[in-house]
Amino acid sequence: MVVVTQEIKDMLKVDIPVYEISRKTSIYPSTLHYHYKKLYGLKLKKVNINFPSQEEIGEFMGIFAGDGSFYHDRKRGHYNIRVCTGYYETDYAQVLFDNFSKWFSKEPYVYYIQKDEDLSAIITGYSSKEIYLFIKEYLVWEGKKSYSVRLKSLADKKLNLGFLRGLIDTDGNFHRPKNCLSFSTVSPKLATQVLLIIKQLFNIEASLYIAQEEGKADLYRISLYSKNAKNILEKIKPNNFNKTLSYYGCS
Repeated sequence: MVVVTQEIKDMLKVDIPVYEISRKTSIYPSTLHYHYKKLYGLKLKKVNINFPSQEEIGEFMGIFAGDGSFYHDRKRGHYNIRVCTGYYETDYAQVLFDNFSKWFSKEPYVYYIQKDEDLSAIITGYSSKEIYLFIKEYLVWEGKKSYSVRLKSLADKKLNLGFLRGLIDTDGNFHRPKNCLSFSTVSPKLATQVLLIIKQLFNIEASLYIAQEEGKADLYRISLYSKNAKNILEKIKPNNFNKTLSYYGCS
C-alpha cells in the first residue's frame, strides 16, 4: 500500500512534474496521478502569461538565457522550463518565485539540489508548453541552448534593458576591489548582442575578453569598470541583491 505523506501532497499541490516526484519517492507516476486527482480534483491550474511591460518580458528572457534550461519529455508530453539558482542566493530565488507567480498567474514548483550532503542549488520552474512557446517568440538557439542563445531582435530598447537586467542577475558579477561589472557566456552571438545593447542604451564601449581552454568552449567575458560599471548597475537596477551596489556598500 502506498503511503502519501504530507511532503508528497505538498509536491503534488505546487505542480512539480510527476516524473520528478516519482524519481524522488519511487512511487509510480500513474499512482501519483491517481492521488492528485483524489486530493485536488481533475483540473490542473493553467498558466496565464501576464507581463505588465516589455521591460519585464525582457527580464524573464534574460533570466532564461542566463540560467534557464528546457527539456521536452516526449514520452510524457511535458515541456519543462527551469531556472537554477545557487543555494547561497536564496533571496534571489524568492524574487524569482514571486515574479514568476505574478508573470504566469501560477506559483512555480521549487526543489533543491544536494551535492556531497550539502544543498547546492534551487530549481524554480514550470511544466508548460505555453511558456516554452512564449520564450521562443523572443529567443532563438540552435542545438544546446548555452552555446547559441540570443534575442531574435534588438529593436525594443525597453525589452533590451530588462534583458540586460536578467542576464546580470544570473550570469553577471560585480567585483568590488576593482569596481568591475562583468558578464560571461559561452554564446558568441549573445556576447555580441550584450555589447550592442550596452552601446545602444548607455553609449558605452565595454571590453571583451575571450578565455580559451583546451577541451572547453570559449568563454566570452564582457567587462565594465569604475564609473561605467556603477552607472549601469544604477540604471538597470538588478533584482539579485548579490549583484547590487548596496551589497558591496557602494550605494
